[in-house]
Amino acid sequence: MQIQINASDVQSSDSISAHVTERVEAALGRWAEHVTRVEVHLHDVNGHKSGVDKSCKMEVRLKHHQPMMVEDMSDDLYEAVRGAAKKLTTRVQRTLEKLNRT
Repeated sequence: MQIQINASDVQSSDSISAHVTERVEAALGRWAEHVTRVEVHLHDVNGHKSGVDKSCKMEVRLKHHQPMMVEDMSDDLYEAVRGAAKKLTTRVQRTLEKLNRT
């Protein structure tokens, strides 16, 4: 599984990169054989202003399927990553369960 991290308007660091990688691997580890690539986009919507403006978008590409995208926003970038990873887990699980039923 390839993980690509893109950060715009946020300070990218080894810490946030490690956090993203850890969360994505934990979220998708059990379905790793179905996942070809995950793109993570980190963005600070309002720049220097405070508030719920940190965005984490995750796009997962499953073998033989269209990409799926989830997004979470928070006042803390790490929390936005956790929220997006949780949503990604649910989305991938539901998609693969539907495939197994047919």
